[in-house]
Amino acid sequence: MMFDYKVFCGGGVSASYTYNAVGCPTLVNYGNGVKQSYVAGHDENGKPIRKNVLGKTQAEVREKLHRAIEESKRLDVNRTDEYTVGKWVETWYEICSRPHIRESTQKYYRRFIEHHIVPMLGDKKLTKLTSRDIQRMYNEALEHGRVRDRQKLKKPGMSALYVRGLHAMFHNCLERAVKERLLLRNPSDDCIPPKLQRKEIMFCGFNKGMKINTLK
Repeated sequence: MMFDYKVFCGGGVSASYTYNAVGCPTLVNYGNGVKQSYVAGHDENGKPIRKNVLGKTQAEVREKLHRAIEESKRLDVNRTDEYTVGKWVETWYEICSRPHIRESTQKYYRRFIEHHIVPMLGDKKLTKLTSRDIQRMYNEALEHGRVRDRQKLKKPGMSALYVRGLHAMFHNCLERAVKERLLLRNPSDDCIPPKLQRKEIMFCGFNKGMKINTLK
């Protein structure tokens, strides 16, 4: 005989456990592993949002379940599954960014979004985005990021300064997702933007012939 119990964990989160007649918790076999369900929260209509954790062993599933419940308390589970990276970056740009930046900056941001973020990461679930995904995007832009064929022949990749601008914009975008409880942390924090290269140029100003360092 089996008995079902629901344990409330705070923040609208609960886990459903099944106990046998002698009081030992059991997990559901699922393929070659085991599965445990839990209620991550409730939607705007009050219906429970059910999710599952999977693993090869019961110990692994219990550990994942504990971690998932703790994360659910800190996230807005009603909205986390709503956004792909592409949908979130467009939402952030229109609501949080565009009204507060210059027209020239808007053009740069649209280029970052349309040429790099959406093509490489747009379809990925926002909650599944990793620092490695973002780093690959930066590396691709640095090595093969130019769009125009004429420019590609001379230099296929974008400058380090350009990629650092892409990183700064995307970091702000993801930081907003953290503040709105769509992400637990900002995955771009772990990324390594390219270093700027210093180049000497002649400064033609009041002190003619003076050398200064500029960042390329």
